[in-house]
Amino acid sequence: MRRFQTQQGFGFRLLSASKDKEGLQFDVLRDQESPAADRPERITYLISPDGVIAQSFAVTDASDRIGTHPQEVLERLVELKSGGAGNGDS
Repeated sequence: MRRFQTQQGFGFRLLSASKDKEGLQFDVLRDQESPAADRPERITYLISPDGVIAQSFAVTDASDRIGTHPQEVLERLVELKSGGAGNGDS
């Protein structure tokens, strides 16, 4: 994860939660009946410097969502950095 973060030039920490404390806290555990129960849901959270979740984005494997997800998150991040208010879930 750290290598990917460095390669991409992210100036923030990435977290990959699974069946541990973070998985429960971030609500990414799948239903045990799911064929993908061993993998967490893919969700992107924008977390403020004071630790508050500003927005969450569900990531699906649908090609239309995967294609727009990065741009959508970056646009919201810019909006939040410029003082944009609101807390919405996508």
